[in-house]
Amino acid sequence: MVCADAYNIPNLWLDEYKLSEGDFKFKDYFASQGREYVKIRSINEYKESLIYTEGNNVNLDKLVSAFPFK
Repeated sequence: MVCADAYNIPNLWLDEYKLSEGDFKFKDYFASQGREYVKIRSINEYKESLIYTEGNNVNLDKLVSAFPFK
């Protein structure tokens, strides 16, 4: 999803297999993008309307201004 968003490629999280470390990193990424937390558990749940198409939503100006070394 990170790479797809960086290149503005539509994507959707398929959470078919549980990760031993949980899904915190996904929740964190969705929050950092201001993105609704959407996932499907199987390909049978796929609907075109669930695909994320907004790309990367990081405010680079805000990021640069937070960095103290210019």
